Amino acid sequence: AYVWLRSPSSSTPSFAPQPTMMDNCKSLTGNLRVRWTVGESDSKVHIGLEGNLRVLRYIGFGPAAQGSSDRVMGGSDVAIGGIGSGGVPWLDDFKITNYEECDHSQPVGSLTGVC
Repeated sequence: AYVWLRSPSSSTPSFAPQPTMMDNCKSLTGNLRVRWTVGESDSKVHIGLEGNLRVLRYIGFGPAAQGSSDRVMGGSDVAIGGIGSGGVPWLDDFKITNYEECDHSQPVGSLTGVC
């Protein structure tokens, strides 16, 4: 998945349409869009998340299984990104196994929680 983050250039952020190489786009909120396309050569779904964020704010995205009613998205792979101090974007990837902080006392292959 790709996550595109940028700092707003003024105090009133705009979220005008941007050029993209992805075929599909869905606005999730006034300042958050998800884009996707299926790769011609690899048939993989490529996902992009666009957000208009202020400094020290973050957004997250993670697909859940179709028909899932699990509010904590157990088993999901989630991307969290934002704009840090100084306007520097950051992105981390997390695997959710249960609704707890990551238990780093376990061996790497056995970690549980949001890791």
